[in-house]
Amino acid sequence: MSTSLFGTDGIRGRVGTFPIDPESMVRLGHGIARVLSSNQQGFRVLLGKDTRLSGYMLESALESGLISAGVDVILTGPLPTPAVGYLTETLRADLGIVISASHNPYMDNGVKLILPSGEKLDPQQSRLIEQYLYQPVKMFDATELGRATRLDGATQRYAERCKSKLNHVKDLSGLKVVLDCANGATYQVAKMVFEELNAKVHVINDQPNGYNINLNSGSTCPDLLVREVVRTGSDCGLAFDGDGDRLIMVDSEGTVLDGDDILWCLSNNDKRYFDLSGVVKTVMSNGALEQHLSGRNIGIETVPVGDHYVMKKLKEQGWILGAEPSGHILSLDASQMGDAIISGILVVETMLLSGKPLSALRLPDKFPQVQGNINLPLDVDRDMLNNQIRAFERSINDEVKVVIRPSGTEPKLRYLFESEKADLAKLQNNFYNWFSDLNFQTQIDS
Repeated sequence: MSTSLFGTDGIRGRVGTFPIDPESMVRLGHGIARVLSSNQQGFRVLLGKDTRLSGYMLESALESGLISAGVDVILTGPLPTPAVGYLTETLRADLGIVISASHNPYMDNGVKLILPSGEKLDPQQSRLIEQYLYQPVKMFDATELGRATRLDGATQRYAERCKSKLNHVKDLSGLKVVLDCANGATYQVAKMVFEELNAKVHVINDQPNGYNINLNSGSTCPDLLVREVVRTGSDCGLAFDGDGDRLIMVDSEGTVLDGDDILWCLSNNDKRYFDLSGVVKTVMSNGALEQHLSGRNIGIETVPVGDHYVMKKLKEQGWILGAEPSGHILSLDASQMGDAIISGILVVETMLLSGKPLSALRLPDKFPQVQGNINLPLDVDRDMLNNQIRAFERSINDEVKVVIRPSGTEPKLRYLFESEKADLAKLQNNFYNWFSDLNFQTQIDS
């Protein structure tokens, strides 16, 4: 075990390969129970999932592993990750688990662990749990096994929570929105929330079949949402990812707004954030965000990619607002974790309070950027890869912002180049040529 299986967002991989297979899930469940419950009687785990077909198989295996070590399991069925986080806290469960691979395609799946505080496990706990994936299960005596129950009304409970976050306007009457549910975990609850807030709602990609989650849809592919917002003359569109913790938006003109735009928009909501001393962004954020926030004397902290880094820095600073460009939005006055539906409510609240269209609230004067991925072999030599990354970075002049990093959720090398002066298309081409010598399969994602 040279590297940890726990990436930036739990364990993730291709279904049917280690550790995303039934036997490994039994061992994982057993390990979670042994490490986190410390054989504590009455330890309860809330277990949710997204809409992937493999979720049924992995849910049963994980449930068996947890029960084998004396842990009680509460099954929610398909539910957004932030809903599992919320219900873990309100039901006073000891741990929340979500079976999901977030924005990945259906053939991938994964496991996220959520503490009642909304935070993720510390690395030491993850390492201890991981050891059980390589050991046979030693189940408890038959008199000490856990039990499983199914939670009724989970969707309705979560919907009420989301609606309660609209604090500064009465409702969304007069607002016309399009919701792209990515055929994922928000496919039921998102429409319920916005309709019950009196918005006029048009929903797309809300017919999951186990295979179509994130397929040409959602926060990673808002093309259809753009067309539907323009076609229907809607005020805005909201695109969620497969497990409902990321939000990307579209304004009435068909322009896509990422997490930087949403963070900027929310920072202008003086009614909600009346004493905004600072925000947290990541290294992937556009340089214009810091420039404009500084112009308003708002403090800025920059952290590595990962919503847990944003959360950690917010708590260190005593701030409440932060985001990643990918669409993880943290507003700690409303939720203790990234929540796409609640984030969308905060944005449309800002629109209504300001009386401005979303097109007037997005981040102005963004710096030019190019970004994308290179697919990596699963057995890539990490030392060699890191050496090549450092060598390429040294070849770039100082007028270009460069971020190159291996993904924590997929076998990809992610890159971002930003500059107001450099020829970014040429730089991108040089980047691909540099790494093509290593026989990586390249793929441009603009």
